[in-house]
Amino acid sequence: MEADVVVIPSNTDEKLKSLLTNFGFQEAKETCDTSQESNNDLSDAIKPFKVETLSYSSFSTKLALTTLGQVSILGIPQEVPTEAKMAQLGLLDQNLPSSILSALAGLFSYIQRTGVVYTYKGFLNINNISIVSLNDILRIDYSSLMAFQVLKTEPHPKMMGEGQAKEGFSIFGIMDKTSSVQGRQLLKSWLLQPCKNLEIIEFRQKVVYWLVNNCNLEMLKEISHHLRGFRNVPKITCRISNYAASIVDWANLRTSVRSCIWLFDFVQSSHFAKQNIISEVLSAFNDDSVFNGLRDMLSWIERVINFKESKQQGRIYVNDGYCEELDNARRFYYSLEEHLTEVGSNEIKRLDALGAHFSWIKVTYIPRLGYLLATGKEESESRGESVGTIDLDDRNYPKDLELAFSTSDTLYYKTSTMHELDEKLGDIFATILELENECLHVLEQQVIPLLPLLYTSSKQAAQLDCFIAMALSAIQHQWCKPTVTANQGYFIKSGRHPLYELNSKVEFVANDTIAPMNSLYIVTGPNYSGKSVYLKQIALIVYLAHVGSFVPAKEAQIALTDQIQTRIQTEDSISLHLSSFYLDCTQVAMMLRASTQQSLLIIDEFGKGTIASNGMALLSATLLTLLERKDKMPTVFCSTHMYDILTGGIVSENNKQVSIMSMECTFEGDSNLEREIVPLYRVVPGLLSTESHAIHCAAKSGIPMNVLQRAMQVQTCLKKNEALPLNNEKYQKKMLKVHQIVREFLETDFTSASMTEEDWFPNWDL
Repeated sequence: MEADVVVIPSNTDEKLKSLLTNFGFQEAKETCDTSQESNNDLSDAIKPFKVETLSYSSFSTKLALTTLGQVSILGIPQEVPTEAKMAQLGLLDQNLPSSILSALAGLFSYIQRTGVVYTYKGFLNINNISIVSLNDILRIDYSSLMAFQVLKTEPHPKMMGEGQAKEGFSIFGIMDKTSSVQGRQLLKSWLLQPCKNLEIIEFRQKVVYWLVNNCNLEMLKEISHHLRGFRNVPKITCRISNYAASIVDWANLRTSVRSCIWLFDFVQSSHFAKQNIISEVLSAFNDDSVFNGLRDMLSWIERVINFKESKQQGRIYVNDGYCEELDNARRFYYSLEEHLTEVGSNEIKRLDALGAHFSWIKVTYIPRLGYLLATGKEESESRGESVGTIDLDDRNYPKDLELAFSTSDTLYYKTSTMHELDEKLGDIFATILELENECLHVLEQQVIPLLPLLYTSSKQAAQLDCFIAMALSAIQHQWCKPTVTANQGYFIKSGRHPLYELNSKVEFVANDTIAPMNSLYIVTGPNYSGKSVYLKQIALIVYLAHVGSFVPAKEAQIALTDQIQTRIQTEDSISLHLSSFYLDCTQVAMMLRASTQQSLLIIDEFGKGTIASNGMALLSATLLTLLERKDKMPTVFCSTHMYDILTGGIVSENNKQVSIMSMECTFEGDSNLEREIVPLYRVVPGLLSTESHAIHCAAKSGIPMNVLQRAMQVQTCLKKNEALPLNNEKYQKKMLKVHQIVREFLETDFTSASMTEEDWFPNWDL
């Protein structure tokens, strides 16, 4: 993007503000320094855009929705609701982050403040609002992802919202054979952001191809097993860098470093290192300095932290022998009980000599309170009576007994001896904690500079994890390596639906697809014949090819595609206040508005949500509008039951850009209704039939026979344009009587003078 102005909220992070403000400055400065240009001209020459700051409130989602109602957009009536405007602009996509609307609110605020857009009668007059996609990303909307079941979340079976949702039967579900957290996240991001950069696609395919053909299954599983040791490295490194790591974070760091070192050894000792394609994926694993740094990190961690003891203590426990001062403090702390027993014996003798008699006393150490003299409560005191006085020599022992606190059965005192212990020994446990924290701080200072090495290595290991998952999927499901080219069309041999074939009760029937670029491919056939599955499998094969994965086919040549748009599935929501047919139309509107000659459009029975004539008119107009673009039209796959579009000559079969295909079916049985339609799920060229055989499909679904027979009668009458006979005998008799009355009424001569009033209105009993 080449922007003139970048608008940011006032609470933007200072690092991002600095980055935007100085964007391109360093590179241009270095260039100018080498060419010895004047620095005065530098600031004007290198500024690619101007940075404007608005208040944070200008970027609220609520403000965007309010302002959108006051915006006049070319081609959209002003009186339509805000939701309708958003639907036509593609802003109702549930996959869009909330920041999109926030950015739109900031844009509205900026153009209102600066007046860069013409305003008439309080309305901002805008031609169009569109979301700009990154150049290397194939655009696919949320409804298409749901229709293809790329992702499918299943709620946890527990009630009341307990438990986490899990991935259901989806493309991501069958391909997710990753072992690490980062690998799973990376694979999901690849699926959500299919690529249209040919170099990246070919690189991913080459890596998967090499893994499939040069590594056996046991080797791939062994690598995956060790990749499982890579924990969430970005999260761990962030906590350690912020000095907020727990013992779990340090344990995960040690496990990740161990797995990384194992992968280093494996790469160096196997034929992995000899392959250029793998060396590109694992470039850091060929650097000895990275290996030495990670090995030092692991050595320091294991030298400092005792993980077994830390788990028992519930805190980070430093190994014995690491710090001499810490070892001495621990030895004294562990021998403290013997020392305090001796002090207690001397103390009871001293107090007894002073006349303070106790049944028992014990010197105890409580962290942060110090040393205390504990003794039991007398029965008289428990009844609220005072304890006998103690005769003390004020000169030698002033206030020798000070009550610190008490429990239900024990009194804790401070004495002069306890104060001496506090001064000489101090809070030994607090000293131990301080020494351990100092040791941990030293470890953090050693580890933090090496964390970028682990972060880089873990990113490359995550890529390898994704490639292995793709290779395992290709091996398990017998997928092939597609060829992605520019402007060569879609040619698929024995293509299959990756999900349907796994869930099919019978052997899945593969189909070929030959569709040049910029063509219309119309698929017809009875209900229940597999049209939707066929269209989805084409789109999924194209989609997977742009992810860089192998595809479910024997051979495939896929044209480089910039976006996949569908009219297959509508995500209804009461909150949208829009009908299903309206949402269907918004999907088609986005196709007509945003598609290019490199786009792939999948239209599955558009127009079925309204009256047949209107639906056929909309579908016909849509297809004809696309065909009018000729060489600039996208590649369209459309399924329909509206045969009049073809038989009536609306879409000409003689057009070279149009191909008509049918799903082949056969029938079993003799009589019309008892015949059972048997779909063969095979795509054949031409128009085989103009019947949808919906009644036969309804019979399979369990609709009662009397309803089906009546439906056949209605269908026959509609075809012949005849009146529908009534099956109910009572109403048949009534209709005969009505016909008789009408005939008598028509035959009556009301102008005759001989007729009486009774003749005019006979007693017609219905």
